[in-house]
Amino acid sequence: MALTLADRAIGAIIGAAVADAAAQPMHWIYSPERLKEILSDLEPSPEFRPQSANPFYRRTTGEQTCYGDQAYVLLESLSQCGDVNVEDLTKRIYQFFGPGTVYDLPLNDPYRKKGGPKAILPIDGPWRNGSLKAFFRNVDAGKEETGCDVDCQMDGVTKLAPVVAMYAGRPEMLEKVEKAIRVTQNNDMCVAVTLAAARFLEHFILNGPDPKALDAVLAQLNDPQRQNPQELDRAVIGNATCLFTLRSKGIIYGGRQGQMRRKRQMCRKHRNDVKPKTHKQMQQKNAATEKCYNHRNEAEAKTYKPTKQMPKKNAANTKNTQNPKTTERNAANTSTKRKCTRLLGGPDLRDGPVLWDRPERRSYS
Repeated sequence: MALTLADRAIGAIIGAAVADAAAQPMHWIYSPERLKEILSDLEPSPEFRPQSANPFYRRTTGEQTCYGDQAYVLLESLSQCGDVNVEDLTKRIYQFFGPGTVYDLPLNDPYRKKGGPKAILPIDGPWRNGSLKAFFRNVDAGKEETGCDVDCQMDGVTKLAPVVAMYAGRPEMLEKVEKAIRVTQNNDMCVAVTLAAARFLEHFILNGPDPKALDAVLAQLNDPQRQNPQELDRAVIGNATCLFTLRSKGIIYGGRQGQMRRKRQMCRKHRNDVKPKTHKQMQQKNAATEKCYNHRNEAEAKTYKPTKQMPKKNAANTKNTQNPKTTERNAANTSTKRKCTRLLGGPDLRDGPVLWDRPERRSYS
Protein backbone atom coordinates (compact mmCIF):
# COMPACT_ATOMS: atom_id res chain seq x y z
CA MET A 1 0.00 0.00 0.00
CA ALA A 2 1.49 3.30 -1.13
CA LEU A 3 1.74 6.07 1.42
CA THR A 4 -0.08 9.31 0.78
CA LEU A 5 1.48 12.75 1.10
CA ALA A 6 -0.25 13.20 4.47
CA ASP A 7 1.15 9.87 5.67
CA ARG A 8 4.68 10.90 4.74
CA ALA A 9 4.25 14.31 6.40
CA ILE A 10 3.07 12.74 9.65
CA GLY A 11 5.77 10.10 9.37
CA ALA A 12 8.44 12.81 9.13
CA ILE A 13 7.33 14.33 12.45
CA ILE A 14 6.97 11.01 14.27
CA GLY A 15 10.14 9.61 12.74
CA ALA A 16 12.19 12.61 13.89
CA ALA A 17 10.84 12.31 17.44
CA VAL A 18 11.43 8.55 17.64
CA ALA A 19 14.93 8.83 16.19
CA ASP A 20 15.84 11.55 18.68
CA ALA A 21 14.68 9.44 21.63
CA ALA A 22 16.36 6.32 20.23
CA ALA A 23 19.74 8.05 19.96
CA GLN A 24 19.50 10.02 23.22
CA PRO A 25 21.32 7.45 25.44
CA MET A 26 24.37 7.69 23.13
CA HIS A 27 24.19 11.41 22.43
CA TRP A 28 27.43 13.43 22.11
CA ILE A 29 29.92 10.56 22.28
CA TYR A 30 32.75 12.15 20.32
CA SER A 31 35.34 9.43 20.79
CA PRO A 32 35.14 6.92 17.89
CA GLU A 33 36.84 4.27 20.03
CA ARG A 34 34.37 4.72 22.88
CA LEU A 35 31.39 4.68 20.49
CA LYS A 36 32.65 1.53 18.80
CA GLU A 37 33.05 -0.14 22.18
CA ILE A 38 29.48 0.71 23.18
CA LEU A 39 27.99 -0.34 19.85
CA SER A 40 29.76 -3.70 19.97
CA ASP A 41 27.50 -4.73 22.85
CA LEU A 42 24.31 -3.51 21.16
CA GLU A 43 24.52 -4.84 17.62
CA PRO A 44 22.39 -5.27 15.64
CA SER A 45 19.99 -2.97 17.57
CA PRO A 46 21.83 0.03 19.04
CA GLU A 47 18.69 2.15 19.46
CA PHE A 48 17.09 2.84 22.87
CA ARG A 49 20.05 1.71 24.95
CA PRO A 50 18.66 0.93 28.44
CA GLN A 51 21.51 2.66 30.30
CA SER A 52 22.66 6.06 29.13
CA ALA A 53 26.27 6.29 27.95
CA ASN A 54 26.05 10.04 27.37
CA PRO A 55 29.21 11.69 28.76
CA PHE A 56 27.50 15.05 29.38
CA TYR A 57 23.99 14.40 30.72
CA ARG A 58 21.74 11.51 31.69
CA ARG A 59 18.04 11.15 30.95
CA THR A 60 15.71 8.20 31.11
CA THR A 61 15.69 6.18 27.91
CA GLY A 62 12.74 7.27 25.78
CA GLU A 63 12.97 10.95 26.70
CA GLN A 64 14.04 13.58 24.19
CA THR A 65 17.28 15.48 23.80
CA CYS A 66 17.20 19.27 23.86
CA TYR A 67 16.81 19.08 20.07
CA GLY A 68 13.77 16.83 20.22
CA ASP A 69 12.20 19.02 22.90
CA GLN A 70 12.64 22.07 20.66
CA ALA A 71 10.87 20.24 17.84
CA TYR A 72 8.02 19.40 20.21
CA VAL A 73 7.64 23.04 21.28
CA LEU A 74 7.63 24.13 17.63
CA LEU A 75 4.98 21.51 16.78
CA GLU A 76 2.84 22.66 19.70
CA SER A 77 3.07 26.29 18.59
CA LEU A 78 2.14 25.40 15.01
CA SER A 79 -0.87 23.38 16.13
CA GLN A 80 -2.15 26.19 18.35
CA CYS A 81 -1.47 29.15 16.04
CA GLY A 82 -1.84 27.49 12.64
CA ASP A 83 1.27 29.31 11.44
CA VAL A 84 4.81 30.20 12.47
CA ASN A 85 4.13 32.80 15.14
CA VAL A 86 7.44 34.16 16.39
CA GLU A 87 5.97 35.78 19.49
CA ASP A 88 4.13 32.63 20.54
CA LEU A 89 7.12 30.41 19.78
CA THR A 90 9.43 32.65 21.81
CA LYS A 91 7.13 32.46 24.84
CA ARG A 92 6.75 28.70 24.60
CA ILE A 93 10.51 28.09 24.33
CA TYR A 94 11.15 30.32 27.33
CA GLN A 95 8.49 28.54 29.39
CA PHE A 96 9.54 25.02 28.38
CA PHE A 97 13.29 25.45 28.90
CA GLY A 98 13.29 28.31 31.41
CA PRO A 99 13.22 28.77 35.18
CA GLY A 100 11.46 26.12 37.24
CA THR A 101 11.72 23.42 34.56
CA VAL A 102 13.81 20.25 34.39
CA TYR A 103 16.32 22.28 32.36
CA ASP A 104 16.83 24.73 35.22
CA LEU A 105 20.06 23.22 36.56
CA PRO A 106 23.18 25.02 37.87
CA LEU A 107 25.31 23.92 34.93
CA ASN A 108 22.59 25.08 32.51
CA ASP A 109 22.57 28.62 33.90
CA PRO A 110 22.86 31.00 30.92
CA TYR A 111 24.74 33.45 33.15
CA ARG A 112 27.19 30.92 34.55
CA LYS A 113 30.67 32.44 34.47
CA LYS A 114 33.65 30.63 33.08
CA GLY A 115 36.53 29.77 35.35
CA GLY A 116 34.37 28.64 38.26
CA PRO A 117 34.34 25.22 39.90
CA LYS A 118 34.78 22.44 37.39
CA ALA A 119 31.52 20.74 36.50
CA ILE A 120 31.04 17.09 37.38
CA LEU A 121 29.80 15.28 34.29
CA PRO A 122 27.46 13.77 33.37
CA ILE A 123 24.76 15.84 35.04
CA ASP A 124 21.54 14.23 36.20
CA GLY A 125 19.03 15.84 33.86
CA PRO A 126 18.75 17.37 30.38
CA TRP A 127 21.30 19.67 28.80
CA ARG A 128 20.57 23.26 27.80
CA ASN A 129 22.89 23.90 24.87
CA GLY A 130 24.63 27.10 23.78
CA SER A 131 21.98 28.49 21.45
CA LEU A 132 19.29 28.16 24.13
CA LYS A 133 21.49 29.90 26.70
CA ALA A 134 22.08 32.78 24.28
CA PHE A 135 18.34 32.85 23.56
CA PHE A 136 17.58 33.39 27.26
CA ARG A 137 20.15 36.16 27.56
CA ASN A 138 18.74 37.94 24.51
CA VAL A 139 15.14 37.64 25.73
CA ASP A 140 16.08 38.91 29.20
CA ALA A 141 17.89 41.85 27.60
CA GLY A 142 14.77 42.75 25.63
CA LYS A 143 16.38 42.26 22.23
CA GLU A 144 14.13 42.01 19.21
CA GLU A 145 16.34 39.35 17.60
CA THR A 146 16.45 36.57 20.17
CA GLY A 147 18.51 34.05 18.21
CA CYS A 148 22.18 33.33 18.86
CA ASP A 149 24.29 34.93 16.12
CA VAL A 150 27.36 32.69 16.50
CA ASP A 151 25.87 29.22 16.95
CA CYS A 152 25.61 27.13 13.78
CA GLN A 153 25.05 23.67 15.21
CA MET A 154 22.40 21.16 14.17
CA ASP A 155 19.46 22.50 16.19
CA GLY A 156 17.74 23.84 13.09
CA VAL A 157 18.04 20.60 11.12
CA THR A 158 16.80 18.43 13.98
CA LYS A 159 13.64 20.45 14.65
CA LEU A 160 12.50 21.45 11.15
CA ALA A 161 10.20 18.46 10.53
CA PRO A 162 6.96 20.05 11.84
CA VAL A 163 7.37 23.17 9.68
CA VAL A 164 8.32 21.27 6.52
CA ALA A 165 5.49 18.79 7.03
CA MET A 166 3.00 21.63 7.34
CA TYR A 167 4.18 23.66 4.32
CA ALA A 168 5.60 20.99 1.98
CA GLY A 169 4.82 21.85 -1.64
CA ARG A 170 3.97 25.47 -0.86
CA PRO A 171 6.19 28.34 -2.04
CA GLU A 172 6.46 29.86 1.45
CA MET A 173 7.88 26.69 3.04
CA LEU A 174 11.51 27.86 3.17
CA GLU A 175 10.50 31.29 4.41
CA LYS A 176 8.57 29.70 7.29
CA VAL A 177 11.51 27.44 8.18
CA GLU A 178 13.91 30.38 8.30
CA LYS A 179 11.49 32.37 10.41
CA ALA A 180 11.24 29.57 12.98
CA ILE A 181 14.97 28.83 13.08
CA ARG A 182 16.09 32.42 13.66
CA VAL A 183 14.16 32.52 16.94
CA THR A 184 17.03 30.59 18.57
CA GLN A 185 19.76 30.60 15.90
CA ASN A 186 20.21 33.87 14.04
CA ASN A 187 23.26 32.67 12.13
CA ASP A 188 23.43 32.79 8.32
CA MET A 189 25.39 29.57 7.90
CA CYS A 190 23.03 27.72 10.22
CA VAL A 191 20.04 29.01 8.26
CA ALA A 192 21.57 28.08 4.89
CA VAL A 193 22.31 24.51 6.00
CA THR A 194 18.89 24.14 7.62
CA LEU A 195 17.13 25.33 4.46
CA ALA A 196 19.09 22.80 2.41
CA ALA A 197 17.97 20.06 4.81
CA ALA A 198 14.40 21.35 4.50
CA ARG A 199 14.63 20.95 0.72
CA PHE A 200 15.66 17.31 1.20
CA LEU A 201 12.82 16.55 3.60
CA GLU A 202 10.27 18.30 1.40
CA HIS A 203 11.45 16.27 -1.59
CA PHE A 204 10.91 12.99 0.27
CA ILE A 205 7.52 14.08 1.61
CA LEU A 206 6.31 15.04 -1.87
CA ASN A 207 7.90 12.17 -3.84
CA GLY A 208 8.64 9.35 -1.43
CA PRO A 209 11.92 7.40 -1.58
CA ASP A 210 14.19 8.72 -4.32
CA PRO A 211 17.86 7.75 -4.87
CA LYS A 212 18.34 10.94 -6.90
CA ALA A 213 17.23 13.28 -4.13
CA LEU A 214 20.71 14.83 -3.89
CA ASP A 215 20.69 15.74 -7.58
CA ALA A 216 17.24 17.29 -7.22
CA VAL A 217 18.26 19.44 -4.25
CA LEU A 218 21.51 20.54 -5.88
CA ALA A 219 19.53 21.54 -8.96
CA GLN A 220 17.29 23.69 -6.76
CA LEU A 221 20.26 25.35 -5.08
CA ASN A 222 21.86 26.08 -8.47
CA ASP A 223 18.65 27.58 -9.86
CA PRO A 224 18.95 31.40 -10.06
CA GLN A 225 15.17 31.63 -9.59
CA ARG A 226 15.07 29.40 -6.48
CA GLN A 227 12.88 30.18 -3.50
CA ASN A 228 14.45 32.02 -0.56
CA PRO A 229 18.03 32.24 -1.91
CA GLN A 230 20.89 32.56 0.58
CA GLU A 231 24.34 34.04 0.06
CA LEU A 232 25.90 30.84 1.41
CA ASP A 233 24.04 28.44 -0.89
CA ARG A 234 27.17 27.88 -3.00
CA ALA A 235 29.11 26.91 0.10
CA VAL A 236 26.34 24.46 1.02
CA ILE A 237 26.55 22.94 -2.47
CA GLY A 238 30.28 22.41 -2.09
CA ASN A 239 29.92 20.82 1.33
CA ALA A 240 27.05 18.58 0.28
CA THR A 241 28.87 17.35 -2.81
CA CYS A 242 32.05 16.73 -0.84
CA LEU A 243 30.43 14.86 2.04
CA PHE A 244 28.18 12.70 -0.10
CA THR A 245 31.07 11.80 -2.39
CA LEU A 246 33.34 10.90 0.51
CA ARG A 247 30.57 8.90 2.12
CA SER A 248 29.95 6.94 -1.07
CA LYS A 249 33.66 6.13 -1.27
CA GLY A 250 33.75 5.04 2.37
CA ILE A 251 36.35 7.58 3.47
CA ILE A 252 34.32 9.72 5.85
CA TYR A 253 36.27 10.40 9.02
CA GLY A 254 34.56 11.20 12.29
CA GLY A 255 35.45 13.19 15.38
CA ARG A 256 38.08 15.88 15.73
CA GLN A 257 40.51 13.94 13.53
CA GLY A 258 38.04 13.89 10.67
CA GLN A 259 37.28 17.57 11.07
CA MET A 260 40.94 18.53 10.82
CA ARG A 261 41.52 16.16 7.91
CA ARG A 262 38.66 17.67 5.93
CA LYS A 263 39.94 21.19 6.61
CA ARG A 264 43.37 20.24 5.31
CA GLN A 265 41.75 18.92 2.14
CA MET A 266 40.55 22.35 1.11
CA CYS A 267 38.86 23.08 -2.18
CA ARG A 268 39.91 26.52 -3.40
CA LYS A 269 36.85 26.75 -5.62
CA HIS A 270 34.46 26.49 -2.66
CA ARG A 271 36.67 28.13 -0.06
CA ASN A 272 36.27 31.51 -1.71
CA ASP A 273 32.48 31.36 -1.50
CA VAL A 274 32.67 32.75 2.02
CA LYS A 275 34.91 35.68 2.88
CA PRO A 276 34.62 36.40 6.59
CA LYS A 277 34.77 40.03 7.58
CA THR A 278 34.30 39.70 11.33
CA HIS A 279 35.26 37.26 14.04
CA LYS A 280 31.66 36.09 14.28
CA GLN A 281 31.81 34.80 10.70
CA MET A 282 34.81 32.52 11.28
CA GLN A 283 32.56 29.52 11.85
CA GLN A 284 30.88 30.28 8.53
CA LYS A 285 34.27 30.21 6.83
CA ASN A 286 35.17 26.90 8.49
CA ALA A 287 32.03 25.32 7.11
CA ALA A 288 32.85 26.60 3.62
CA THR A 289 36.50 25.54 3.54
CA GLU A 290 35.85 21.83 3.20
CA LYS A 291 37.60 20.53 0.12
CA CYS A 292 35.30 19.12 -2.55
CA TYR A 293 36.57 15.68 -3.51
CA ASN A 294 35.78 16.30 -7.17
CA HIS A 295 37.88 19.46 -7.34
CA ARG A 296 40.88 18.53 -5.22
CA ASN A 297 43.16 18.28 -8.27
CA GLU A 298 42.28 21.83 -9.26
CA ALA A 299 43.63 23.34 -6.04
CA GLU A 300 46.73 25.40 -6.64
CA ALA A 301 49.68 24.63 -4.40
CA LYS A 302 51.27 27.60 -2.76
CA THR A 303 55.04 27.80 -2.99
CA TYR A 304 56.87 28.54 0.20
CA LYS A 305 59.84 30.87 0.03
CA PRO A 306 61.87 31.00 3.23
CA THR A 307 62.88 34.44 4.36
CA LYS A 308 66.55 35.37 4.28
CA GLN A 309 68.20 35.39 7.66
CA MET A 310 70.43 38.32 8.53
CA PRO A 311 74.05 37.40 9.40
CA LYS A 312 74.81 37.46 13.08
CA LYS A 313 77.00 40.23 14.37
CA ASN A 314 80.32 39.29 15.96
CA ALA A 315 83.10 41.13 17.72
CA ALA A 316 85.07 41.50 14.50
CA ASN A 317 82.45 43.34 12.46
CA THR A 318 80.66 45.15 15.27
CA LYS A 319 81.54 48.82 15.49
CA ASN A 320 81.63 50.65 18.79
CA THR A 321 79.13 53.42 18.22
CA GLN A 322 79.03 54.56 21.84
CA ASN A 323 79.77 58.21 22.51
CA PRO A 324 83.31 58.67 23.98
CA LYS A 325 81.98 61.11 26.57
CA THR A 326 79.44 58.54 27.72
CA THR A 327 82.18 55.93 28.12
CA GLU A 328 84.31 58.29 30.20
CA ARG A 329 81.36 59.23 32.42
CA ASN A 330 80.46 55.57 33.08
CA ALA A 331 84.05 54.80 34.09
CA ALA A 332 84.04 57.72 36.54
CA ASN A 333 80.78 56.54 38.10
CA THR A 334 82.17 53.04 38.55
CA SER A 335 85.29 54.38 40.28
CA THR A 336 83.17 56.50 42.62
CA LYS A 337 81.03 53.50 43.61
CA ARG A 338 84.14 51.47 44.46
CA LYS A 339 85.52 54.25 46.67
CA CYS A 340 82.23 54.56 48.55
CA THR A 341 82.14 50.81 49.08
CA ARG A 342 85.61 50.76 50.64
CA LEU A 343 84.83 53.74 52.90
CA LEU A 344 81.73 51.97 54.22
CA GLY A 345 83.70 48.83 55.01
CA GLY A 346 82.18 46.78 52.21
CA PRO A 347 83.97 44.38 49.88
CA ASP A 348 85.88 45.48 46.84
CA LEU A 349 84.16 43.70 43.97
CA ARG A 350 87.30 43.93 41.86
CA ASP A 351 88.73 41.09 43.94
CA GLY A 352 85.86 38.77 43.01
CA PRO A 353 82.64 37.76 44.77
CA VAL A 354 82.56 37.83 48.55
CA LEU A 355 80.72 35.23 50.63
CA TRP A 356 79.13 36.91 53.59
CA ASP A 357 79.05 35.06 56.91
CA ARG A 358 75.60 34.13 58.12
CA PRO A 359 74.71 36.20 61.23
CA GLU A 360 74.33 34.27 64.45
CA ARG A 361 70.91 33.93 65.95
CA ARG A 362 70.30 35.81 69.14
CA SER A 363 67.90 34.72 71.81
CA TYR A 364 65.93 37.30 73.67
CA SER A 365 64.57 36.48 77.06
